[in-house]
Amino acid sequence: MGCPLLMFRPLASTVLGLVAFLAFFAYLFFNLVDGHVLSTDFYAEALSENEVYARLYDEVLVDPALEDEAKELLGNVDVPQEDVAAVAKRIMPPAYLQQETERTLDGLIDYLKRDTDDLDLYIELAEPLENASKELVVYAERRIDEIEVQLVNVAQADDPAQRSPDLELPIDPSSPLPDAGQLAQQALETIREGGTIQVEQIELETEEDWAKYWEDTLRELERGQLPSQVPSLANVNVEERLEGYDLALEELHRAADVPQEVLDALDDPETDGAIREALSSEDPLEEQEAIKGALKAASRGVLPPLIDDTLDDVRRELVTPEGMVCKDVPEGGDLSRCTRYDLLELVDGDLEGSEGLNDSRDGIRLFSSLGAWLPLVVLAVACLGIIAVNVPRIVSIFRWLGIVLSLTGLFYLIVGMLVGSTVADRLDSALQDAWIEADAPESLLPIFSDVTSHMADSLSLALTSPSVIMMIVGVLFFITSLFIRRIPIVSRIPFIGSLLG
Repeated sequence: MGCPLLMFRPLASTVLGLVAFLAFFAYLFFNLVDGHVLSTDFYAEALSENEVYARLYDEVLVDPALEDEAKELLGNVDVPQEDVAAVAKRIMPPAYLQQETERTLDGLIDYLKRDTDDLDLYIELAEPLENASKELVVYAERRIDEIEVQLVNVAQADDPAQRSPDLELPIDPSSPLPDAGQLAQQALETIREGGTIQVEQIELETEEDWAKYWEDTLRELERGQLPSQVPSLANVNVEERLEGYDLALEELHRAADVPQEVLDALDDPETDGAIREALSSEDPLEEQEAIKGALKAASRGVLPPLIDDTLDDVRRELVTPEGMVCKDVPEGGDLSRCTRYDLLELVDGDLEGSEGLNDSRDGIRLFSSLGAWLPLVVLAVACLGIIAVNVPRIVSIFRWLGIVLSLTGLFYLIVGMLVGSTVADRLDSALQDAWIEADAPESLLPIFSDVTSHMADSLSLALTSPSVIMMIVGVLFFITSLFIRRIPIVSRIPFIGSLLG
């Protein structure tokens, strides 16, 4: 009987060690999935630690490849590239975007775990849409306040001694002088520095000149642009200014290409009164402020309809809280309740009721209910089995437990380290290939790369931390098996001493 028993113990210990190895794998896998992949904190931390919400504004919105999209998001108001991020942050603060993203992730994870049967994946845009109209008008007024009148005329262009040192215009003396409009455009392009915008000051002599100026200026505002010229009010009486403005309004009303909303805004008593009050200033020292006041009053009337039209186009891509698709709303219909961007539309509208997804949810629920305790129970039973088959040999018990636990921990420690290095590199390479194939904006690639690398590191840590503990415990058991006979106090205990042999 001694020889079969001698063979049985190592064989049984090996089999039980394999069971412990697989049980620990099941525990790590559960910890990986339930504690990370199916945890909002896993994604929220990756996004937050890599400052994704701020970088979307500072790196992505300013990407020239996304200039058209950024302009649409900003209501088609002509916002200089250097101001795009700051204006967008006031419309939708990064903290608000983070809050909505994490709420959406919570909803998805709860649905996958069957904590809820309602799959609501959306970004609520009610507050940003409300902010957009106010913030963009405030921004336009602030830009008007930053205007500095720059005397740009033929005399200055011809005489370098009189030309402003800040203004460098490429003028060839042998060629015809550029007209005032070209000079103004060059001034706008070359002197947007120090938080100011320097524009040309022009002399308007007749009512027709004033009418043409106001018509051009209002059309610029209607396109979301700042005026390129500012008239001088010196030696121009109030009647001429107002009559010129009235003529411009008449021309705009006769024009077929001016939106009715803009005309209604200009006819609004409050807007009209503010413009006329600003134009009626007779103090030459307040000349520039009077013009700026008129421009700000005009922008308050003209820009909101322009912005609202653009925001209505955005709203048509949204849904109401009740789930009504706003693209089906008839022209001229009420779009005020269109505030939610439905993320399910990006995937599949029938995703919520798909049989495959429901089966997956059932599997996740079963996995979550069993995975939390079953692998640890199996691991404990396997260790107890190793103890049982090696009784009464205490040295063998410690040695087999040490070998099984240390080798198991070492194996998964190596796996965890590979996940943190090789897998992260391969994910990054695959991401770059996919990015090139999809022709996606390059400014998003570093952000996605940083997030995936952070996730790989988190998954690596989830594998390595328990593995290190397992390996240390195993090494302690194995070392104990080597030296337990040499511990005098232990060997003197009658029962223990006899078991040590």
